[in-house]
Amino acid sequence: GTREIGLLIAELKAGNSVTYQGKEIFPADVLSPDNPGPRFLVVECPTEDFITPMTENETLKR
Repeated sequence: GTREIGLLIAELKAGNSVTYQGKEIFPADVLSPDNPGPRFLVVECPTEDFITPMTENETLKR
């Protein structure tokens, strides 16, 4: 059921392999890497005055 799947997912997220329907599943088989790589954002600014505030925005720096 859903609870069983939730427990398996928790184990995988903790870095442990699990057995489901007789097959061993490893975290690397189903989880994304911890560091998904670089991110980018395409933005259309109405004027150049928007560029500096956007590059200094703490939320966008994450």
